[in-house]
Amino acid sequence: MKNLILNKYRLILWMVAIPSLICAQELDEKALLQKQNKAQLFVAEGNESFQNEDFITAEMAYRKAMSQQSNTVAASYNLGNGFYKEGNFDEALYRHEQAAKDATSKTEKHKAFHNIGNILMQNQMCKEAVEAFKNALRNNPNDDETRYNLAMAKECAKHEKEQDEKDDEDSDDKKDEKDEKIKNSKTKIKKTSKVTIAKTKKIKVTKINKMETIKKTKKENQKKIKTKATRETIAISNKNNHSHGLAI
Repeated sequence: MKNLILNKYRLILWMVAIPSLICAQELDEKALLQKQNKAQLFVAEGNESFQNEDFITAEMAYRKAMSQQSNTVAASYNLGNGFYKEGNFDEALYRHEQAAKDATSKTEKHKAFHNIGNILMQNQMCKEAVEAFKNALRNNPNDDETRYNLAMAKECAKHEKEQDEKDDEDSDDKKDEKDEKIKNSKTKIKKTSKVTIAKTKKIKVTKINKMETIKKTKKENQKKIKTKATRETIAISNKNNHSHGLAI
């Protein structure tokens, strides 16, 4: 009897809880729908201002749209177009990448990637632009304009590659030339050092020879003086001896 009453109580609880859960879900869906509607209204306002070339007002409207629904593709895409027109390519690229990420249809993805490719071309990023145009064609293979832009991007990327290779070759040549100059400079210094050492040795030998010559001359002069003095002494002695002889 007790279990029967308990089960009945649980059944009543479930019957009350389920309608409440459904009601809360309906409220969330209603709030989401309201946000979507507001976002669409702001996008429409932004488009009108954009057509009137009032980008400042258009930007404010698009940002309001994204504040209501952050993944509003139209707001991101159109905001990106506005920045592109103003020449702010970095911000334009960011907004179109956001649009490509949030896009749910192939048409939206194609347009976003196509514009990403155009922005990358403006930034001289040809290799990256090739990939963007390829992504655009994956979502719409029949767009001749995208196909044409892809061909232009490939040509640009090829030129960039050739230029990079040429720059690398020039850099290597300059490095080789620099190394050759350093090598020649070292060789010249080495030769100069050898010549200097050779000259120093020659000067040293010359000085030694000169000193030896002076020394030899001096010695010879001293010898001559000594010889002369000896002769004079002998002469005097002989003279004295002669006088003594006379005295005897």
